Amino acid sequence: MAKALLFILFLFNLSSGFLYSKNISYDRKKGTDDIHAFFDSHYQDEHKINNPEKILQSYRIIKKEPERAADAFITIMASKTPEEQMDFIKRNYDKISYLIFNLDIKQSSKFEEVFGVMVKNSFPISPDNLINFRDKANDMLAYFVKDYNRRMKMLPPDSRRVEISTATLNFQNPVSRLVGFGRSIKTSPDTAVKEADELSVEYSTEPSVQNGIARLFLDESNYEEAEKYTTKAISVDNNNYDAYTMRAESRYSLNDVKGAIDDVKRASEIDPTNETTKLLAAFALKSPEFAKTDLSSLKDSFADGRAGSYDDTETSDVEIHPSNSSKEVVQSGVKEITVDEKKSDYYLKVALVKSQMEDYKEAVKYYNYAIDKNHDNMNAYLERANTYNLMGNYDEAIKDATYVLRNDPQNVNALNIRGWALYKKGDVQSAYDDTNKAIDIKPNFADAMFLRSLIYEKQNKFDEMLNDLEKASRLNPNYIPTFHDAVANYSYRAPNFMRYYDRNKDIFSKVNTDEPPPKPFNVKKFLILLGLTVMGGIFIGIALLHVFSPRLSTHSADTKSSISNNGVLSPNIFYEGVASGKYKILKKIGQGGMGSVYLATDQTLNREVAIKKMNEDIRMNEREKQRFIDEARTVAMLHHPNIIEIYTIFEEKKDIYLVFEYVDGISLDKKLDAEVRMPFYEVKDIIIEISKALDYAHNKNVIHRDLKLSNVMVSKEGFIKVMDFGLAKVLREAKARYSSSEVVGSPAYMAPEQDIGVFFKESDMYSLGVCIYEMLSGDLPFSGPDYHYQKEKKLYTPISSIVVGLPSAIDDIISKLLDPKPENRYSSIKEFLSDFNKL
Repeated sequence: MAKALLFILFLFNLSSGFLYSKNISYDRKKGTDDIHAFFDSHYQDEHKINNPEKILQSYRIIKKEPERAADAFITIMASKTPEEQMDFIKRNYDKISYLIFNLDIKQSSKFEEVFGVMVKNSFPISPDNLINFRDKANDMLAYFVKDYNRRMKMLPPDSRRVEISTATLNFQNPVSRLVGFGRSIKTSPDTAVKEADELSVEYSTEPSVQNGIARLFLDESNYEEAEKYTTKAISVDNNNYDAYTMRAESRYSLNDVKGAIDDVKRASEIDPTNETTKLLAAFALKSPEFAKTDLSSLKDSFADGRAGSYDDTETSDVEIHPSNSSKEVVQSGVKEITVDEKKSDYYLKVALVKSQMEDYKEAVKYYNYAIDKNHDNMNAYLERANTYNLMGNYDEAIKDATYVLRNDPQNVNALNIRGWALYKKGDVQSAYDDTNKAIDIKPNFADAMFLRSLIYEKQNKFDEMLNDLEKASRLNPNYIPTFHDAVANYSYRAPNFMRYYDRNKDIFSKVNTDEPPPKPFNVKKFLILLGLTVMGGIFIGIALLHVFSPRLSTHSADTKSSISNNGVLSPNIFYEGVASGKYKILKKIGQGGMGSVYLATDQTLNREVAIKKMNEDIRMNEREKQRFIDEARTVAMLHHPNIIEIYTIFEEKKDIYLVFEYVDGISLDKKLDAEVRMPFYEVKDIIIEISKALDYAHNKNVIHRDLKLSNVMVSKEGFIKVMDFGLAKVLREAKARYSSSEVVGSPAYMAPEQDIGVFFKESDMYSLGVCIYEMLSGDLPFSGPDYHYQKEKKLYTPISSIVVGLPSAIDDIISKLLDPKPENRYSSIKEFLSDFNKL
């Protein structure tokens, strides 16, 4: 039980307490408490919106998450008839132009889809109005014109329309003009004001055009102009919700408090349930600048808008007696506590109980209630971030911790919580910065030292890792078992490791006090084994081992290190295993050529892992087993965001187990099966990510040797992960030498030289070319059965003959990748990407 709580103790430090309601106050420095920062800090409320129509109605979502807004736009348009699509565009000139503008600014891969939808609906965007996608837009328009004229020629003469050209397209439509204005405000701000006036006059009866101008001015902090054009929009449409909310922002920034309040009231009357209304009202009710303003009517208009979000009767066991002012005075008379603040504190307590019961979903629900009742409850944000970490929802944890830090930059717990989330996402440098800052603020912060030790491990700085773990163990006894195991398992990689053992004998004696007495640490035996390691006779542990293992001195006979007949220590890892209790198997999730794959829980780290039980072929011969172990050890040294990480390898009951990072998603071949073909922009993005993995591995002198779509995972979040570097090849070779069964390979992907057992970095380049071809066409370039002959003669159909609309240079790139001679291929990933990125 004690070990199961270790991870929770790290994030939820019970010794010092993790409730900071007495220490955290929402006292922003003067000058930073502005409405825009308030909106940004509460963005998570809008981030949770899932309805496509509502997503596209949010300027903040469009700006912060243009890809998400683009998906919403495409979904909406796909559900409408042509007439409905046209009407939708006309009602949303501001949102659609703002979307295209932000996709262009951020060079988003979604630009092509949105641009294409607009062209098909006769709202083309002039390439001259774009900043980053001019060439792309010209190419797409040329293709559209060519395709349109081709289709016209196929119709009967009496049904044909006049041929068009890019010169005859209507680039003066409102969406194109607003995008052009966005470009002007970024590149030529001096002329933008005049351009805005001309655009406003031309579309004086279109409130969405006035709003589009105002939104762009608001982004540039030109509040006078923003107020001017929102006022014009309101003069045309007195129920224009967007105009009132934007004018409220502008007026507040111009110190027109009364005007801002009036606009908030009006917006709340038009749409009291809108998230922006809630935020504006919440800001108004808390802002010192509004303190002297009568907000009673605002409270009344806003109250109904929040009804239905949850049931306030859940606080029935809390004694609350609201007065007319909805405030209750603390007995000391020093501070006033509102009814909502009391409810917020109650919800927080409920959430903490739910979290401790590991009912994280319910916990988050009550944290949300607490925050909804009191946006200043920093403690609720902090605890919700902690729970998101426990759930593995690291993006949300980062958002909440960042919000706390925005209000309290010295909050060491928020720094450490965010550091953990960043570490889990693979952003090691940012995690290191947060932990360092936390330790600078609080030098004796054991949790931060523990996290920094994990970062040092990733960086192969094992002496620094042990040093931090030693300090953490002295400060918090819960880290002693971890430190003890780390000394044993990483000693051969840390200079002067014995100093850690010698000066910590006193705390090591406390390890496993809740279990049977441990066997004494045998220094003499340990040094003998270490000496053999130095001589190259054995390896004690391997580099795959993470710093965690359940215990050092007690393990069952099934997990003991075994000695082979020649007296050499077999390559199992200390104290890892299913029988030992470190891993709990949850379910079988796959079966492949290398073995069975299971989803499991690492009970020391409280994280999901994938465990592959290797087929018996690998243990048929001691030499082949050692060869596989050595290969796995090499691959485990690869730490890259696009490579599935191997955590450890162990032997149990003569079976070999590989423990690696679990990715919740699908393999690329399964994705292609569902989609048949993939669009070029998506293929390009995926290939770039795969290339990053290959480039990193090649720089470490590791060659994949079996790159194919089934060895690439796509997570639910869209991350690309390459797996099985070299391992499948080693296993197949072992199977070929020591089994009469047929060798299972991937001949369609392998370079010709691999057929005779030779491989180079260029061999991976060949396989990459096959993957590109397959994703774009839906078929492999070589169909077999005589793969070698087909590859040598390059007997495949050029991809441009199969898929229309691809960049013209794609054939040349694939031809170079699929050249039968390695020396004629790209010599490196960087050389390949230099050409590929130009497409």
